Amino acid sequence: MAVICWLSSAWLSQQLLIVGSFGATSVLIYAAPESPFAQPSHVLFGSVLSAGIGVACYQLLGATPLSMALAVSLSVLGMQLTHTVHPPGAALIAVGGGASVHQLGWWYPLCQLVRAV
Repeated sequence: MAVICWLSSAWLSQQLLIVGSFGATSVLIYAAPESPFAQPSHVLFGSVLSAGIGVACYQLLGATPLSMALAVSLSVLGMQLTHTVHPPGAALIAVGGGASVHQLGWWYPLCQLVRAV
């Protein structure tokens, strides 16, 4: 986490590497590693799935309250259907993100993939 923070502030200051859900993911991974929500498949696929759904909702409906609600709802549904529920993943919906998140577009879910590994 320290390396990601350093890269974000010093080297890649124009790119988004730190997202609010990192703290919640860290708590699950380090404080409750036996939890189903902390398993690698849940962290990886739940995060990427939610980020992708968020990008799709943003591109279809813009940054509206409807797209935010739809993105969270579809993220929860998608994680349940794929058995990869990771609660912090729903925070990665990208709709409510700033301009740096919106500029990433479909690269945003890939950033979550790299972050999760």
